[in-house]
Amino acid sequence: MLHPELQALIASKEEVLEPETLRMFSPDSPEEEINRVLALATLYKNRGFWEDYNVFEDIVQALNGIIPNPTVLQGCSPEQMWFALDIAHNMYPDREFSVEVLKYIEFMFNESGVYIFPSYLPIDNPYLSQAVALSNSSPFPLGEDTVEEIQASKWLVIQEYLQQQKDK
Repeated sequence: MLHPELQALIASKEEVLEPETLRMFSPDSPEEEINRVLALATLYKNRGFWEDYNVFEDIVQALNGIIPNPTVLQGCSPEQMWFALDIAHNMYPDREFSVEVLKYIEFMFNESGVYIFPSYLPIDNPYLSQAVALSNSSPFPLGEDTVEEIQASKWLVIQEYLQQQKDK
């Protein structure tokens, strides 16, 4: 649980939150936790996550416990992006993404062979409902290679990752 003053700083649109401020409240916090809190504050304070794929990537990594390197485009896994997208969507469900960020998301998912996306994104998503249905009626025939079955297995991997993140 975050200190109430720290929660107020995170939610404040006027205050700039620095790592040194976080360390004052919690001097023993690991760097990953400091970055996670800073990422949440950035989501509250500006639209970079929705508008700039470099900022998007750094926030995705920080929310997933990875220390981002803002000087290098490192890429994110679909599981990591889905986790961060859910957090941002819960905070601002009506906020729209720039075309640049949507194309980054779609490219990174597709590079991993994932053709299903969170339903709230405006990305063509023809396999999601079938993947969810197949995964709910498991065991589905493993060893098959239809796109729907492959996407169902990817869906299960994403769901397992999301559960692990929630359990932390």
